Amino acid sequence: MLCPECDKARRQQWLATKSASHVTADKRSLTEKSESKQKQTAHSSLSVATRVYRKGKPSVSSKIKDIRKAFAAKLRCWRRYKANPDNALKLKYYQCTQTCKQLITDHEKNCETRVLDTDNIGAFYKFVNRRLGNKTGISPLHDESGKLVLDDCSKANNYTTTI
Repeated sequence: MLCPECDKARRQQWLATKSASHVTADKRSLTEKSESKQKQTAHSSLSVATRVYRKGKPSVSSKIKDIRKAFAAKLRCWRRYKANPDNALKLKYYQCTQTCKQLITDHEKNCETRVLDTDNIGAFYKFVNRRLGNKTGISPLHDESGKLVLDDCSKANNYTTTI
């Protein structure tokens, strides 16, 4: 067994070597990080943006982009027609309108088909419930005296008396 003084000296020596090794490891990691950053900046200056083309079906976002482009074309046609009313421009606007309607209906059909093809009953019910409208009650009405009527029965009676 070591005496307490020798044990204390050994601990201090061990701590000194441990902290020295951490400092050198930290210095090494800092220099490695700076070198890797330099390499990244060198590569980033040489890199050129490339476009990735995928085979197969176009993604939903590309279809939505097509719809947006069609609506932008429709707006341009409308502005041209309003600036200079002409039958040719009016015809072009109506063609753009038909294109937009067709793209929207195609997109809706594709969404419905995608839900049906998944064979997931939960997705189907989620799709259906999103489209169900649940309109409760009748909006507030004014009676003959100008007061707001909030009760549905009173609204119905008030409506039938006005007819």
